[in-house]
Amino acid sequence: MRFNQSINYTKLFSQLIDKDGQMDDTIASFLYYLFPRELFIRAVSLIESCDMFIYVLDPDNCHLDSRITTSVSTDVDSPTSSNSVGPITPPVADKNPTNKSQETDTLVSIVYDSESDTLHRLIVKTDHGGNPPIYVDLQNWFCSCDEYSDLFASETDKIADESYIDHLSNEVTDLHEFSDDRFAQLDAHSLSKQRYFLHDKVCCAHLIAYSLLLRTSKRVLHYFATEKQQVPMIRVTSMDEWLKLHINIVA
Repeated sequence: MRFNQSINYTKLFSQLIDKDGQMDDTIASFLYYLFPRELFIRAVSLIESCDMFIYVLDPDNCHLDSRITTSVSTDVDSPTSSNSVGPITPPVADKNPTNKSQETDTLVSIVYDSESDTLHRLIVKTDHGGNPPIYVDLQNWFCSCDEYSDLFASETDKIADESYIDHLSNEVTDLHEFSDDRFAQLDAHSLSKQRYFLHDKVCCAHLIAYSLLLRTSKRVLHYFATEKQQVPMIRVTSMDEWLKLHINIVA
């Protein structure tokens, strides 16, 4: 069975920011004790570090020719990357706070209205010199950080005859047991089953932080990205640049 199956993490995360746009200390305290290894407080600290980037593909304004669009940096530590295809330059920052807030809110809507995880890439800048940025994939419950790798290796070492899928995920096929909880959910668009990664076995602060932003509600993402301006959101309008972004992460 799924860990803490009675808890709807999406609804719980959504209550972290109340209707007045303020953080609910009671919910924050509950979440602190809910996750082990101080994962929740570490996740919030990550968000507040301003090192978590969300690159958003704008499908309605996407062009095939990158020369007619603003290039974006796919290496968050420098304007160019040795793995990139051709020169990549960072976007020009808009110094007008009103325009910046409006742009961010537009991206917040794109993320929550698109219903597709393929339209954004999640990258965390690292402070350690020479280390590549950390890539996070909520759709497949994956993170490239050392903590995730160590936990995953520890769990898979325990497997004998059981498959990885059976050991690390829970599948729900009874429609009466379906949930609207999107935390650690796999195959989110399947109509016949729901699958959840067993996050009590493998989880890290990066996955919780991005889940808090992207598996809750517009209000939560608006709070951190627009009001606090702690989560840089970057619009990508060139398919060429979008492909470069993927190449830089996997290369």
